[in-house]
Amino acid sequence: MQKLLPNKVIIVTGAAGGIGAASAEYFSAQGAIVALTDLQADPLQQTVRKINSQGGETISAVVDLCIEEQVANFFNQVHAKYGKIDGLMACAGVGYQQTVLETEAESFSRVMEANVLSVFLCCKHAYRLMQSAQSGSLVLIASRLAHAAYPNMTPYIASKGAVLSMSRSLAVDFGEAGIRVNAVLPGATETPMQIKEIAQSDNPVEARRFFENQTIIGGLAQPQDIAQAAGFLLSDNSRFITGTGVTVDGGCLARIFEGAAQKEI
Repeated sequence: MQKLLPNKVIIVTGAAGGIGAASAEYFSAQGAIVALTDLQADPLQQTVRKINSQGGETISAVVDLCIEEQVANFFNQVHAKYGKIDGLMACAGVGYQQTVLETEAESFSRVMEANVLSVFLCCKHAYRLMQSAQSGSLVLIASRLAHAAYPNMTPYIASKGAVLSMSRSLAVDFGEAGIRVNAVLPGATETPMQIKEIAQSDNPVEARRFFENQTIIGGLAQPQDIAQAAGFLLSDNSRFITGTGVTVDGGCLARIFEGAAQKEI
């Protein structure tokens, strides 16, 4: 069977775990060379070792994506080694629940830097190195919460709305260079971040049921579900798709929920 991403060089941020790690593994299995980065060195190396043990090719580095010099240096390193960059999956991010009155300016800014500034810097330097090839694809991980909110998550939700809007804006800016930009909007996904949120709730069993019952299909998404959607958008099979968001939420946003909104999980 023909692979989806043969010989493509794809940068994946947030590759130490969750959706980022699953995506790196999937892209590699589909023929890509994957360039991986995260702030967590040991988990990042676990991803690298797993891919290498399966015959994949990787390059990796610990990078603070909010520091432009570090971002530029890593992208330069990848381009210098392989002579090209074909794609980017911007997956790194943070999030937590906190009321508006509990949210200080510093913590709000920290979320916006991690979830928005980092994505912008990665896209900027991907474009810088990809534009001469007149081809390529960028996939930004937003969230279904860019369209519908949970209580007490304003910084995270605002950041993911910004990522979705950024994907549209960059699609317009980068289109003349043949570079496509799209967003993937995951629903509740069984990642370390989601598992932690459930575990820290007052009633973890009910919290998990709450998320599972939101979908039409039932259950939580798996990181591989998001990886496969992103892989399609990074592939040549999606050559005429740009400036859009692909929601992977098991149909959650398609359903109208009746009754009072749940204030707290």
